[in-house]
Order: sequence, then structure tokens, then C-alpha cells
Amino acid sequence: MRRSQTSFDDIITAVDNDVLDVLVTGSLVISTDFDTALKNDSIRAEIIGIPLSLLILLFVFGTFTAAMLPMAIALLMITLSTAISFWMSDWWFFGLTQYSVNMISLIGIAVSIDYSLS
Repeated sequence: MRRSQTSFDDIITAVDNDVLDVLVTGSLVISTDFDTALKNDSIRAEIIGIPLSLLILLFVFGTFTAAMLPMAIALLMITLSTAISFWMSDWWFFGLTQYSVNMISLIGIAVSIDYSLS
């Protein structure tokens, strides 16, 4: 994938000029666009969601320590799950995509907050 991404960037720079309008399509272009959009959306969602979750947990629990505990568990869970997923993808020869990393972080935060409230 890295080699094809480098080739894709080289192609875009080679055909970029003011005279021609060249459009590129295919699975590589679509995959690159989806990965870029997914990464940007994930960062924006976490920048908004994590502080909002902390405020809600602070309101519910009343103390900063109790509000930070679910976030600490989520951080540990996300780190371990990403490491295990990376190891499994390397062991079984399939790539770890941006989709799986985003799902791990979202599910990790959601489960840790849910378990802390019950």
C-alpha cells in the first residue's frame, strides 16, 4: 500500500498542469480519500467528544478523580486493543486499517463510560 501511495502521489504531481484537467479514479484513489476523511473526522470527533464526556462524567460523579477513572480505563483499553489488533494483523498477513483503529477508540471510550455508570 505504501508503494502504491507513493506511486499515486508521483502520478498526481506528474499530470498536474494548467492546460489539462486530469481526473484520476479507481480503488486506490477512493481508498486514499476515505482514509484521509476518516482520519480527519475521527480527530475532530475525539476533540469534541472526549472533553464533553469528561464534563458529563464530572457532573454525574461530582469529583475529578471519579470522572477521570473511566477515561484512564478507556486509554488503557484502546492501547491494548490497538496493540493486539496490530499484532494479529501482522501475524495473519492482513493490514490494520484506519477503520479498525477508529472503531477501537470509539468502542473503548463508549464501553468504559458505560461500565462506569452501571
